[in-house]
Amino acid sequence: MAAIFESSERADPIIEELFGALELTENGKPIHVNQCFMPKCAGEPGLEVADFIINSAASETRRRMRGGENMAMDFATVFGQVPDAYRRFMMIEGVTRNPVISPAVAPIAL
Repeated sequence: MAAIFESSERADPIIEELFGALELTENGKPIHVNQCFMPKCAGEPGLEVADFIINSAASETRRRMRGGENMAMDFATVFGQVPDAYRRFMMIEGVTRNPVISPAVAPIAL
């Protein structure tokens, strides 16, 4: 698995601190993760799509935190036409450094 972060002067140190040693497991077995940065100027289509998806998820998160009722327009554009079986949105309300799943992480129905 690879985790590619869009590089920026402001975000790189934050990402390195928060995701420094990203450790994932599946069924108790570790999953090796290659972490790297890619500059926006690389024009990588996958990075552009990921940027659009994460920004639409961010606007939906802000809308939900304000108590909004309808989907944010960009979020609806990205996810509204995708069958339920192929989409997931999880509102993360807290993060801990403990590898045990916290009850603060709860899936939200779309």
